[in-house]
Amino acid sequence: MHPERRVVTVNGDGGFLMNVQELETAMRLKTATVNVVWENRQYGSIVWKQDKKFGRHFGVDFTNPDFVKLAESFGMPAWRCEAVGDFGRHLDHALTLDVPSLIVLPIDYSIDVAISELGTETVAT
Repeated sequence: MHPERRVVTVNGDGGFLMNVQELETAMRLKTATVNVVWENRQYGSIVWKQDKKFGRHFGVDFTNPDFVKLAESFGMPAWRCEAVGDFGRHLDHALTLDVPSLIVLPIDYSIDVAISELGTETVAT
């Protein structure tokens, strides 16, 4: 409906792995989306909920394939962010392409959780 619009998807690595086969479809159809994968090797929101409720988590850690190599095996350009400044540069480039692409962005949810909990304690006092 709007071929002039650029589309960026953002997924955690666990959710992305549940539908990774769609990379093939995107390449075959030349659907120029930018796929951002937040990588922490956990089902992050479930970790947070289990830790909050039970004081620990279980069954939510996993290993990942090399997402860059995986995307490249479909013929898709892909990059891994090694520093904070990499993301903007990779995203700007990916948005110029006429094919789908993938950007892997390592993240640490524990920082957000700590900030979130700090904010809750401040409000509670």
